[in-house]
Amino acid sequence: MFSLPLDSATGRQLLSDYYADYARIAASAASGLMLESPTWRANRDWGRRLGYDGVALTRLNRAAVALLRDLAQERADAVPRTLVSGMIGPRGDGYQAEARMGAQESADYHRAQVDALAGADLVHRGDRWAVA
Repeated sequence: MFSLPLDSATGRQLLSDYYADYARIAASAASGLMLESPTWRANRDWGRRLGYDGVALTRLNRAAVALLRDLAQERADAVPRTLVSGMIGPRGDGYQAEARMGAQESADYHRAQVDALAGADLVHRGDRWAVA
């Protein structure tokens, strides 16, 4: 099974360092910050390909939001306006046009991931935004 970065202490540290760089830039610019979760491929179809079941995907999506929430809290003095966005990627390959899902099919398909991202301020799916 392929291991996602959120599944190891080393991976979580790499992600924390990656996002901390953005927080430093925001602080130096006296700007707000939006952190997008590393969950582009944390849906059922991609999870299955990588050896993750629904329980594991829920755990990973929640861990991603928790990681970003912790970072936002740690940097709150320097970057007081931080939003956490739960990132939802496409069902298939986002770089190749495939059959498109209708609105209801898409809502049904992504519901489990949206629910798992419930601690985020909003959910982002490519060109769409919605309050979580």
